[in-house]
Amino acid sequence: MRGSFAAFILSILLPWTGFSAESKVVERVKRDLAVQTQEYQKVLKSLQNINREMKRFVEERSSLDQERILTDVQLKTISEKTQKIEAQLESQRTLLLSKLASIQKFDQQAWLSFLLKAKNSAQLERNMKILGLIGQRDVQAMKDYSRLARDLGRQKSRFTERLTYLNGLQKRINEMEKGLKEQTEMRSQLLSSMKERQQKTIERLRKLQASQDRTSALAESGILDALLGSSFAERKGQLISPVDGTVTQNYGVIRDNEYHLILSHRGWMYESTLHAPVRSVYDGHIVHRGFFPEYGNFVIVDHADHYYSVYAMLSKTDLKVGDPVKEGQTLGRVGTNPFDGRSGLYFEIRHFAETMDPKVWMKGKGYEISNLEWDR
Repeated sequence: MRGSFAAFILSILLPWTGFSAESKVVERVKRDLAVQTQEYQKVLKSLQNINREMKRFVEERSSLDQERILTDVQLKTISEKTQKIEAQLESQRTLLLSKLASIQKFDQQAWLSFLLKAKNSAQLERNMKILGLIGQRDVQAMKDYSRLARDLGRQKSRFTERLTYLNGLQKRINEMEKGLKEQTEMRSQLLSSMKERQQKTIERLRKLQASQDRTSALAESGILDALLGSSFAERKGQLISPVDGTVTQNYGVIRDNEYHLILSHRGWMYESTLHAPVRSVYDGHIVHRGFFPEYGNFVIVDHADHYYSVYAMLSKTDLKVGDPVKEGQTLGRVGTNPFDGRSGLYFEIRHFAETMDPKVWMKGKGYEISNLEWDR
């Protein structure tokens, strides 16, 4: 909803004041519209405040989500290391038990017999070195066992601390999501109230203009349809797919085992047919188009209320900045990934500057794909 709506209504009324002063209907509607204008300004101010709060909630929730995902990755790594250490400890324990059993069987008389079997001084020296080496290895084995035990204790301690931290982090996320939900519900109520008031005002204008034979201006402006339409947030879970294809990379963290990297994937990667149509997931207008070396040609659609959708790796688009688009309208054609040459689409949903997981926005269960982050 544009903030100039009230000024637009007043601009319609001003030309009429010279010839409609005697009309009781016009005067009554003018008074009603004046009240509506004041109420609109109040609602608009409240919406602006809520938007600021929502932006803060979205940014904090996004930060917490990223921290939680990274913590999950670290916990998995610690768990893998702990399993390896436990296996090493078991092997070391078995070796020590075997050595102790051998030492018990090999009594002092046997040690002496082993030394006296030497036929010359060279063999005697060699046998003594062998016995010394066995002793050193036993001592070193004991040290290794002790070191591994300490390492295991530290690893378990880190694991426990991480687990405790993760639980606390999840609690904070839940509290933030609860607050965000309350803010969203409040905003929806205000939007509903504003739409209801605006609809009543519009109905009065329609009646007034019917009596004055001035309905054409509003009908041609298209503002009535815009005011009475649904919002992007109300379509959560009902958005259409931007392209016919398969989601090959989900939203979240990717761990590359080959290069030991942890990367954050902020959208969906689709695999699709080259030059297949790319569709807008909802009504809006083009706010930006350009080219990134990493993603090729791209367009950004503004869906109002600070919601945006991003479409990248396009081979072609004929739309310009400012062009209006409808849900399902073709924005461009599928291109190729600049890195591997595969045809597909990179897609994002953003609220303010923060990315959002498309899974909760898209329609149907066809997007429930298995996580591939650990398979790279």
